[in-house]
Amino acid sequence: MKCMKCGTEFESASTCPRCGEVAFTQHQTQPYQPPQPQTALDQPVQPYQAPQVVYQQAPAPGTAFPVASYQGSFAERIHHFGRSSLFLAGIILFTIGIVLNAISTLEPLTIIGSLAFNSLIIVALFIIYSACKSPKIPEKTLTALTLIKVYIIITLVILGLALLVLFGAGVMFLFIPGSNSYFGSSDKIALVAIGIFIIVCAVGLALFSIFYYRSILQIVASIKKNMLENTLIPLKGVGVFTVLTYIMIAVTLVLSFFLTLLVAAMGSLPLGLPTDQTALLEGILGGSVISFLISLTQYIGVIICVVVVNKLNKSLSFQGVR
Repeated sequence: MKCMKCGTEFESASTCPRCGEVAFTQHQTQPYQPPQPQTALDQPVQPYQAPQVVYQQAPAPGTAFPVASYQGSFAERIHHFGRSSLFLAGIILFTIGIVLNAISTLEPLTIIGSLAFNSLIIVALFIIYSACKSPKIPEKTLTALTLIKVYIIITLVILGLALLVLFGAGVMFLFIPGSNSYFGSSDKIALVAIGIFIIVCAVGLALFSIFYYRSILQIVASIKKNMLENTLIPLKGVGVFTVLTYIMIAVTLVLSFFLTLLVAAMGSLPLGLPTDQTALLEGILGGSVISFLISLTQYIGVIICVVVVNKLNKSLSFQGVR
């Protein structure tokens, strides 16, 4: 160090040992450099960061959820399709067909029994529609699913007993010719053929009914599972249910249509029938036409409901309501 006052040099001290002046330290300074202009290319490149998107998460499995708990939930989907005008139109047409079919029998007991039995499925469908228009979808819909399940079980029991009787009748036709000597060989062959035909029809109807109603039970179980567990699992049995429903409707309408044409053709032929028999034939023709139109109305309602179920099932493959 060097004293700035007297010029005395000394090593390390806070003051000069000769004159007492405060020591001054010489620092090595850097030459001045003016700032350089910077362009956009001189700036360091920062990696692109996408804006953070926050999604609403589904509630934990097994917990209750409101109607609009999150976009795309099963509750949102069934709420979207269940409250639609298309579904309501299907229910109304189906109900009209059921009521008119029961009334067309003109038998009080048959009318009461048919309406009492089919009221289960009608009430269940209307409950689903009303539930989808209110904030209590899970509770009401589960009640409707239970009614549908009860309806299917009762139907299977009744249908099983009827098919068992039909099968027994076919077996009887097989054994009648062998135990009766009044029938000729051609009569025996005809009776055996009729018996075989009845048995085949009974077995075919039994298999069809098993697959058809089993598919409905699978759909009901899938809907219930999705509602209780907050999942978006595709509905089981929808494909089988759709195909068998269309086959049943097509076969029924075609047979009814050809039966109506047959009766109409018989009425137009100059058969020389008495007046009372001609009037009876005309009554049968009118009844056939009315029955065909009633069945057509009911089946249109069924087709609409099937379409809604397929739309619901298809929506389970997407992230949002379609």
